[in-house]
Amino acid sequence: MEIVPFSKYCTESEHCIIAEQNIATFDWPKQQYVEDTYRLASVPEGITNGWFHLIDPSSGSYIVDQQNIRFAKPFPAWSLQDSQLDLDSVNLKRIEGTALVIGGMKNHWHFLINFLPRLIMADRFLNSDFSSISHVVIHEPTGAQSQLLQTMYPDLNFLPISNKSDFGYQFDNILYPHLPRNVHFSSELLGLTRTALTKFITPSGKEPNRIFVDRNPETPRRRLYDREQMLGVLNKHKVTSVFNEQFSLTEQISIFKNARLVVGLHGAGLANLMFCTSGTPVVIIDYKWPSEMNSLAKVLGLKPITLLAEQMPIEGVTDRRLWDLKIQSRQLTATLENATNLISD
Repeated sequence: MEIVPFSKYCTESEHCIIAEQNIATFDWPKQQYVEDTYRLASVPEGITNGWFHLIDPSSGSYIVDQQNIRFAKPFPAWSLQDSQLDLDSVNLKRIEGTALVIGGMKNHWHFLINFLPRLIMADRFLNSDFSSISHVVIHEPTGAQSQLLQTMYPDLNFLPISNKSDFGYQFDNILYPHLPRNVHFSSELLGLTRTALTKFITPSGKEPNRIFVDRNPETPRRRLYDREQMLGVLNKHKVTSVFNEQFSLTEQISIFKNARLVVGLHGAGLANLMFCTSGTPVVIIDYKWPSEMNSLAKVLGLKPITLLAEQMPIEGVTDRRLWDLKIQSRQLTATLENATNLISD
C-alpha cells in the first residue's frame, strides 16, 4: 500500500472527485497570494484512523495529511515495512453508511483556522445537503468545541475518534475534503466560516468594547512581561483584560464580535479574531515578523498593528517561542493611540 499525499492521490489516479474549486489564499510566510485547489473525494469502502488519514483499498493508497507536521507521517499505531502498510495487520471496525471525515485538534487555533473551515467547505461542496451522511468523523472535541459543533450543525451525527485508537474504521463510503494548509489563509473560506460561527450569536451589549486578550500570569507560557505596569497603560485607554478560558466558546464569540478594539499576545487565543467585525483595529504583541496573527487579521479585513516585543527567558523553558514578551510602556501608549484613531464610528 503506497503512501501518497492527498493532492497526488486526487490528480494522478482514477478517483471520484465529486467537487473541486480553485481558491486564492495568502501564504503568510512568503507574504504573497497563491491559488490552492480544494477537492472533495468519494472513496467506496474507505478506511480512516485516529490521525484521520484516508486508506483506499481499491487503489492500494494510504493518503496522509501533509498540512500539519504532526500528522504528516503514517499512523504510528500501525506497523509499516519499507513505507508499505499491510492492511491485513490492521484491526478494522466496520461501520455502515457514508462518513464525512473532518478530523480536528483540541488546539484552539487549528480547530478554528483549519478544521472548521474544512467542514464549512464540505458543506459548500454538498450544497448544505447532508442527507446522505451517516457520520461526521471528528477528533475527541473539547466541551466548548462540541457545544459549538452541535449549535452549528444540530442534525449531524458526529463520531469522535481518539488519536490514540489503533483501530481502522471502514465505511461503505468516505467523503474526504481537502484540509486547508496551516500557512495559507483564504479570505473567502475564512469569511464563510466567520459567518457560520457568528450568525447564531448576538452580543448582549454588556461586553467590553476594548479588550486585551490576557494570559494567566501563573502559567509560564508567552506572558506579558511587566504585566501590572502594562495593564495600567491599557486601563488608561479603557482596555479591559479578558481571559478566553474563563468563557464558553459562544461567549468568546460574543465578546470578540462586540469588540471595537482588540489587543493581544501572539498565541492560539488570537484565533478568536475570526469573530471580529471587519474593520476592527487589532494590536498584536508579537516576537516575529511576518506572523500568522497579523496575516490572519489582514485576510479577515481587520486593521492589524504589530508591536514587536523582546523575548524574555523563563526559567526551565527552553523553547524560545514560549518566552515572555516585553514591550515598553511608551511603545504601548503610542500604539494604542494610533489604534484608537482607527476605530470606526
